[in-house]
Amino acid sequence: MKTFVVIATAGLIVAIILTGITSVFNYLAAVSAVSPKCAGRTMVEGYRIGLVYLLSFPLASALIAFVIGRSIWSERAKEKAEKVLEIYNLPVFKFASIEITLGMSLFCSALITILLSLGVMTGISAARYDAIAKYCLAGDR
Repeated sequence: MKTFVVIATAGLIVAIILTGITSVFNYLAAVSAVSPKCAGRTMVEGYRIGLVYLLSFPLASALIAFVIGRSIWSERAKEKAEKVLEIYNLPVFKFASIEITLGMSLFCSALITILLSLGVMTGISAARYDAIAKYCLAGDR
């Protein structure tokens, strides 16, 4: 169970960092979108620039980080995780003193998938900011 908490805490740290980066890119995109060249437009370079579209990724990222954090600190979630780890206590990989069980591989694969989805959201946010900033701020320099 201690391994689960350590891995989930590392995942939470990565999720918080990705959430912060996503939020910054979306904020910068919003600031770029209100420049005189793009004011009042709903789409710029194929990206929607409405408030809902610029807040969706940061809010979804924050929700995912909250869920990961809750899995670490909630007693009920810890009890469920402990039950799953007990049920699936089948060794999948052994190397020297390292033993990975089926339950731990399930948790790790779910966490990696969640972090990959956060990474994709961050990448999309960066690409959106890049496109919007290049177009909207092109004449301001």
